[in-house]
Amino acid sequence: MIRCVLTRALPAIAVLLLCSSFAKAQGGSCHDPWINQGYNAQFHRAPNGSGTSGECNINLYGAGSWTNQQDLFTRIAHSKDCADPWIGQIYWYLYQRRPNGNECTVSHYGGGQWSSYMDLANKIQVYQNASRLPSNQFLVDPAGNLINNQGGIVATSGSYVIGAGAGNIIAPHAGNVIAAGAGNVIAAGGGNVIAAGGGNVIAAGGGNMAGQRTLQSVGGKRVISGTVLR
Repeated sequence: MIRCVLTRALPAIAVLLLCSSFAKAQGGSCHDPWINQGYNAQFHRAPNGSGTSGECNINLYGAGSWTNQQDLFTRIAHSKDCADPWIGQIYWYLYQRRPNGNECTVSHYGGGQWSSYMDLANKIQVYQNASRLPSNQFLVDPAGNLINNQGGIVATSGSYVIGAGAGNIIAPHAGNVIAAGAGNVIAAGGGNVIAAGGGNVIAAGGGNMAGQRTLQSVGGKRVISGTVLR
């Protein structure tokens, strides 16, 4: 409750103006009254905005979703942890702490791209899981992207990973493997094998064999050289 008292030290008009300013600072002009109350409680000021704009925008707080008044107040407090208002809230609700170090860097989370509050929450979890990996290991996120231990996308689901020294190339989901210098090609599921120089070819299921080099079956039970079978 705000009480204004007239004193001899100030003219009545000055007191009214002072009281009006104080009431505004402790109030707010957001469409949602809980947001006004939340800023008063957490920051002792009115929100910067009015109606549904600025800090009055409900989307800033849990994408416009909260369970009760205290939940909203908590979200308002943590919306200031990072430049992006969602990151601080997600860290608090997932890990019960504020972001630290460079965890406010948006590029860590899907390259700075997300489609919704929950999508960002999932990407933050991927980043935290990846950060525990050694530098030579990667994590596959739900979208099929390879993530390094810095949270960066090494390869998207539609691209390839090149091994150390460009020795091996692995397609999305490790479907195809090409050895050093592309000497051997193994299709998804190992259906086709092409030896160095393309001398030997085994079709899916091993139905066709061709070439002038030696082709040896599994276990070395049979050796066929310089023969074409159709």
